[in-house]
Amino acid sequence: MADRTLDMLFDTVRDLATAVYNLRQEVNAGFQRMQGELENVNGELAQVKEDLAQVKGELTQVKREVAQLKEEFQEMRSELRQVNERLDRIEKRLAKLEGESNHTKIRLFDVEREVEEIKRLHL
Repeated sequence: MADRTLDMLFDTVRDLATAVYNLRQEVNAGFQRMQGELENVNGELAQVKEDLAQVKGELTQVKREVAQLKEEFQEMRSELRQVNERLDRIEKRLAKLEGESNHTKIRLFDVEREVEEIKRLHL
């Protein structure tokens, strides 16, 4: 009976050793899978960082371009204001000339009438 108990004990120890070995294999395989996934995640993270750096560079470029466009817009606005001021001055001068022209036309008409009147009186 002692032999039988001893055989059962050895069988149990062998079964336990096999179970531990199998468990160790599964743990190692799981760890390797996790390590592979971690490497994939790190690779993807590096790619995302690279993409982010590129987007950041592009954003910086866009900010510079927007600042340049704002500056050009301000210059155009200033030039437009100057053009409008010049047009206002021209418009005032034209109105003055128009008034003078109308006054000259009236005087010319009056002179023509006087000339006609003088011609009639002398004839």
